[in-house]
Amino acid sequence: MTRDNPIRLNLNECPYPPPRPVIDRVREAASLVNRYDSADLSESLMNLLSGYVGVEPEYIRLLPGSESFMLYSALYFRKLGLHVVSPSPTFEPALIDFELAGVPVIRVPLSEGFLLNEELTLKFANKSSVLYVSNPNNPTGNLIINENFLKEALEKFKYVIVDEAYFEFSSVTFRDWINSHDNLMILRTLSKAFAIAGARLGYVLGQHQTLHEVLSKKREFDIPITSIAAGIGALESLKVIREYVNNIIRIREKTVGLLKRIHGVKVRNSVTNFILVGINGIQGNELYANLVKHGVVVKPLTHEKLREYVRVTVGTEEEMNYFIGAIKEISGSYSRTNNMMARVK
Repeated sequence: MTRDNPIRLNLNECPYPPPRPVIDRVREAASLVNRYDSADLSESLMNLLSGYVGVEPEYIRLLPGSESFMLYSALYFRKLGLHVVSPSPTFEPALIDFELAGVPVIRVPLSEGFLLNEELTLKFANKSSVLYVSNPNNPTGNLIINENFLKEALEKFKYVIVDEAYFEFSSVTFRDWINSHDNLMILRTLSKAFAIAGARLGYVLGQHQTLHEVLSKKREFDIPITSIAAGIGALESLKVIREYVNNIIRIREKTVGLLKRIHGVKVRNSVTNFILVGINGIQGNELYANLVKHGVVVKPLTHEKLREYVRVTVGTEEEMNYFIGAIKEISGSYSRTNNMMARVK
C-alpha cells in the first residue's frame, strides 16, 4: 500500500462492495432521475424497511443520511428555545450541527472507562432540554446507556434521541420503546452495515405525531431516487448483509486479540465496526502520521480523553492484517528508539 493508494480505515464504511441487487436497482432507477421522486420506489423502500425494523411504516421517516436529522430537528428545537445535552466525547459532528443551527449544546464528560455519567447528565434534565446519546457510542465503541437510565431520562427530558448507527453490530436497540414513549426518537443508518454509504440514506423511528412536529422543517424530495433504489437493493440482500456483519465482527475480534499481543500497543474492546488503538508513549496524531506513511488512513482524535488513540474502521481480513503489521513495525521502532535513549542516558 502507498500514499497514492492507501487503505481507508477512517470513515467506518463497509469494506465490502454493495450486493448485486443494489447495483441492479440503481441502474433501473437511472431512467427516472428526470423526476424528483418515485412514489412506487418510496413505498417499496418503506415496506422493506418496515419489515426489517419490525415497526409499521408510520413510525419511520426516511432521511438523506441520519446526520441530516440534527439540522432538521435543530430548526424545530430552536423555535421552542430548547438546548441539547450530550455525553462527550461522542459523535461530535452531530453536536456541531445543532450548534450551527443555533441550538446550545451542553457536553457532559464521560466517566472513567468511557461510561455515561448518569448522575451528572440527569442534573441537566428538564423540559427545556433534549438528550442526544449515541449507543453504541462513537468514537469509544461501547454501549453507554441502559434501560433504567433511559426510563428516567424519558421522564425528565423534553425529547431523547438515541443514535443507533451501529445497531447491526451491537444488536442492542430501544426500538420497542417508541410505542409507549412519544418523546423518544431513534436514529439509524444504512451507511455502516449495508454497504451503501455513498447513497447517504438513513431513517428515524418515533411516534407519527412526534416525527411530524420535530421534522416539520424537513424539505421534500431531499433523497435522490437512486439512493432510494440503493436502499431497496440493500434490504433485498439481507442474507448478504448479515454475512458482511458477521465477517466484520469476526475480523474485529481477531484484530483486537492480535493487537493485544503486541508490546506497547493498547486497544479497546468494541461492539461496533471500529476500534480504538494506541501505542504507549506517543499521541494519536503521531500514530496517525506514521500509519499514513505506511499507506493506512485512520481517524485521528482530538478530544482530550482520546488523544492517545486513533479510531480504526474494521476492514477486510487482508486490510487488517496489513494494518496489524504496520502497527507492529511502528511500535517496534518506538521501542527500539526508547531503549537506545535509555542506554545513552
